[in-house]
Amino acid sequence: MKITEGGVTAAKGFTANGIHCGIRKNKTKRDLSLIFSSVPANAASVYTTNLVKGAPLTVTKKHLEDGKAQAVICNSGNANTCNANGIEIAERMSELTAAALGIPPEDVIVASTGVIGQPLSLEPIAAGMESLAAGLGAHSGLAAEGIMTTDTKKKEIAVSFDIGGVECKIGGIAKGSGMIHPNMATMLVFITTDCAISTQMLKLALSTDMGVTYLDPSGSQIGKKESIADTARVLSSMFDGIEYRGYAQATVEELAKYSSVPVWNGLTDEFHPTQILADMLTVREQFGRLKGINLVYMGDARFNMGNSLMVGCAKLGLNFTACAPEKYFPDAALVAECRAIAAESGSVLRFETDPTAAVRGADVIYTDIWVSMGEPESVWQERIAELSPYQVNAALMAASGKAETVFMHCLPSYHDLKTQVGKEMGEKFGRDSMEVTDEVFKSAQSVVFREAENRMHTIKAVMAATL
Repeated sequence: MKITEGGVTAAKGFTANGIHCGIRKNKTKRDLSLIFSSVPANAASVYTTNLVKGAPLTVTKKHLEDGKAQAVICNSGNANTCNANGIEIAERMSELTAAALGIPPEDVIVASTGVIGQPLSLEPIAAGMESLAAGLGAHSGLAAEGIMTTDTKKKEIAVSFDIGGVECKIGGIAKGSGMIHPNMATMLVFITTDCAISTQMLKLALSTDMGVTYLDPSGSQIGKKESIADTARVLSSMFDGIEYRGYAQATVEELAKYSSVPVWNGLTDEFHPTQILADMLTVREQFGRLKGINLVYMGDARFNMGNSLMVGCAKLGLNFTACAPEKYFPDAALVAECRAIAAESGSVLRFETDPTAAVRGADVIYTDIWVSMGEPESVWQERIAELSPYQVNAALMAASGKAETVFMHCLPSYHDLKTQVGKEMGEKFGRDSMEVTDEVFKSAQSVVFREAENRMHTIKAVMAATL
């Protein structure tokens, strides 16, 4: 995925425009915007949950009942909210737009933003509609200006990406993105795409991406002034799901025990299940299967990644090898549990101290940083001394004996000295890389960035399956 130009007009078939029609007194400010699709498009929306809602929202909800739209009309300077005739005005805006474009009024999305409680006159909108429609083109920037209120700069973006070798684009414009309380009440976003996607999937994508609240360590008293059980009960009353990313596995398990909504383990010091889902998707994309794939994990296998890869491989029928000094092998009890699972799936679990022997026949060579989260800086010297022979380099990749062997890493990686920690430790210990060389990390065999992208897709899938 890469940033591109065009905003809401980047996607094929979309045009836009923005003009000053006279709603706002300042004639240098655009106050009426239009986005048009050359054909009826699948459409979906999410709305504020604030009790006070503008009339345009009511009309738009009605117009989107069939999941189709062909135009968006939006004015700034007046929110058309808390007005006795607000619904009538919003309906007339859609009718004026439809007449100018030759489309049904029901295919027009209506929006207004600005001052609340003031009557919205249709006269300037009607007077400006002909020139607004006539000027449609690759003018996303003008449309972005036309929906601004207190914003200090216009907001627009577009990205391009490939799906099955076909280029697709998504573009958007927004206003008020710094004022999202209460519950998005002062925010407007319009997004277009030429990706073939159903109305149902659009609704799912929007509902999945919206309504997320992040609580960092300073934003919650979990386990400090409020018990984990009480935190679980409080959050369950506010949210539809909770993702925990922290240290103790016991914490996420207790959250799940007392929560009445799904709890997802985003990372603990013992397990990283959502990463493994992304890894397995990447392996299947690469090889077309999971069963029988030989995956070798190089380095410290006692923590979340070594543990989770062993569990995932055992459950899904991949052959798993952990390669490190014996002191870095996974916990014996977990190994025994995974062997029992592997007996059912056909997976083979191996534990090697010889790197060359470990990677022979490998389809995937996987590694992670040598010092895990939360560990003190003092362990670096010991880890570098003991794990350096297990670095993934070109010679180790070649030792697999397979040209199709790929390299994977959960990231971040110290493959060069371009990070603060990498530079500090590299200079201190005289190294230009740690767990993997820059050569391998950037090679054609490396799939680390596809693997990283797949975290987004698999986490969304987990949420969709459990909510």
